[in-house]
Amino acid sequence: MYDAILQRYERLVAGLDVSGQPTLAFTHRARVEPPRRLGVFAASFNPPTLAHVRLPELARERFELDEVVMELAKSNVDKDVSGAPLHERLMMVRLLAESRGWMSVAASTHGRFLDKMDAIRGHFPDAAVYFVVGYDTLVRIFDPKYYVDRNAELADLFRQCAFICANRAEAGLEDVEALMAQTENQAFAGSIHTLVLDDEVASMSSTDARQRLSDEALDAALIDPAVLRYIQDRGLYRSG
Repeated sequence: MYDAILQRYERLVAGLDVSGQPTLAFTHRARVEPPRRLGVFAASFNPPTLAHVRLPELARERFELDEVVMELAKSNVDKDVSGAPLHERLMMVRLLAESRGWMSVAASTHGRFLDKMDAIRGHFPDAAVYFVVGYDTLVRIFDPKYYVDRNAELADLFRQCAFICANRAEAGLEDVEALMAQTENQAFAGSIHTLVLDDEVASMSSTDARQRLSDEALDAALIDPAVLRYIQDRGLYRSG
């Protein structure tokens, strides 16, 4: 029943030019008016866990976001493509979005947030943009290895958007505060907002989900039931 959609998504991913201009291509659109306040949750979704649902839900509630784009990059700054193919991941995230009218799904060409902003502005020229991230992603944003001129490029990024950062199992809000207290980061601290996840959600990871799926030991406590059924129907993440 998914074949036609998956073929369309596979063609879409193949057509994304990671060496060209930053591009954002939607596979599912939220049922809302053009947003004044837009959330963008960039992740690998390999597979999407319940943490990938709860984090944008909480961000939307607390920061009054009109729409949240679940964004999957073809070119990721740190990760090679393994596990489920990108078109399968887009389908899994679409299953989450279908029951959440405020959620959109898109694939992008680029992994750097400054490049993502270029692509986002082509669709949302006037919205206030909030990237929703975990602590590990926030650390990468401030890592000099991703920039030619770190301070100038970060200043350009933070002129255009803000970040909503959630704790992880290995890093609490005190770690966020310590990161932003570093001398080289202090100028951008006002654009970093925090969000607290409960311990169960903060400890969820796609890595753990993949291992448990491989061992056929996963239940609906970690993955949305609709996504879990899809994974089982498609035979994704099975060992061997």
